[in-house]
Amino acid sequence: MAKILSAKPKLAQPTVVQPKTPKAPKASLWTRMGSNYVLLISIAVHLLFGGVATYIVVQNIGAKRKMTFAGGPPTTNPSKRALEHQVAMGKKKNMMSAPAQAKRITTTGLAKVALPDMPTMPAMTDVMPTRIAGMGGMGFGPGGGGGGGLGTGGGGSGINFFGLRARMKSVLFLVDISGSMVQGQGKGPGTWQMLEDEIDRALKGVEPTTRFGVVAFSRGIEAYKSDLTDARNDEKSNAIKWLKKHNPSVYIDPTADPKAKAKHEGTRADLALQKAFRMKPEVVFFVSDGEPTDVNTDGLLKQVETAQKTLSRPLVINVVAYKATGGESFMRALAEKNNGVYKEVN
Repeated sequence: MAKILSAKPKLAQPTVVQPKTPKAPKASLWTRMGSNYVLLISIAVHLLFGGVATYIVVQNIGAKRKMTFAGGPPTTNPSKRALEHQVAMGKKKNMMSAPAQAKRITTTGLAKVALPDMPTMPAMTDVMPTRIAGMGGMGFGPGGGGGGGLGTGGGGSGINFFGLRARMKSVLFLVDISGSMVQGQGKGPGTWQMLEDEIDRALKGVEPTTRFGVVAFSRGIEAYKSDLTDARNDEKSNAIKWLKKHNPSVYIDPTADPKAKAKHEGTRADLALQKAFRMKPEVVFFVSDGEPTDVNTDGLLKQVETAQKTLSRPLVINVVAYKATGGESFMRALAEKNNGVYKEVN
C-alpha cells in the first residue's frame, strides 16, 4: 500500500513592528550661523564699513550746504535822498520852457451872437436869508453835512418840490385837501391838478432806497400807509392814484353827495402834524392854503416844539403856502421854528 504521507500545516509567523526612531530637531538659523564664525565676522566688518562711509558722506554734504548771508545795499539817509530829489527837480525845471500863451482877441464892438438872459433868481420870500448857506453848501436842519438842500444834509436821496430842494433818507407830504383848496379866486380843479402833478414829479425823483409817505388832512386825516414805505416805482404810482381819490373838487360839485362834501370841511393841521411825529420822517413838506381850524395856532406851535424834544433828531418841516388866502403868519412860523423853509406859491 502506498504510504500515505500526511503534510503538517505551516504555522503563521508573527509580524514584528519595528519602533520609529525620532528625528533629530532641525537646527535654527542662529544656531547654524553661530557655528560659522567666519560668516559672522564678515557681516560685522561690512556693517562697520557701511556706517563709517555713511557718516563721511553726510559730513561732506552738510559742509557744502552751509548757508551764508550776504549783506544788503547800504541804507540811504532819508534827508540825503530828499536833497538829491530837490536838486534833480531843480535841474529839470531849468531845462523846461514855459508853454506858449494863447493870443487873446479883444473887442469893444457888439457881438453878433446874443447870449440868453440870466434865469430869474429866487426872491427872499422863496428862501429865507437865514437859511441861505451858499451854492451847494451846508444842509439845513440837524445832522449837518453838505447836502445843499433843505433837509438833514446827511446823504440819502434828493428831492425838488416847488423849487425847494432837500436831501434826505425819508420824506412825508402833508397835503391839505379842504374845500378851500379849490374854492376862491384863482383856485379850482385845475390848480389842484397842478399840485398833484408837482407831488408826482417830486416823488419820481426820489430813489427807491428812500422811504416816503403821504397824509391828506381836512376835517380828519387819512394816510396812504400807516408807516413810511420804500419809494419803489409801484409804491410811488399807487400813492399818486390814492391822492387823486381825495381830490377836493367834489366840494364845489353841486351834484355831489353831501357826505362826500363833508369830508373836505375843515383844516385840521394839528392832526396832520401829530401823525407826522408818529411816522418820524427826516423831512416834512407841509402844503396848505390857510389857517388851521379847531385849534389855536400859538398852542399848535407849542405842541410841535414839545414834540420835537422827544425825538433824537428833530423833524425838518418845510412849508408851502399854496394859493393861500390866510394863515401865512402861522405857516411861516411853523417853518422857521422847525429848521425848514417857507415858500408862497401863487
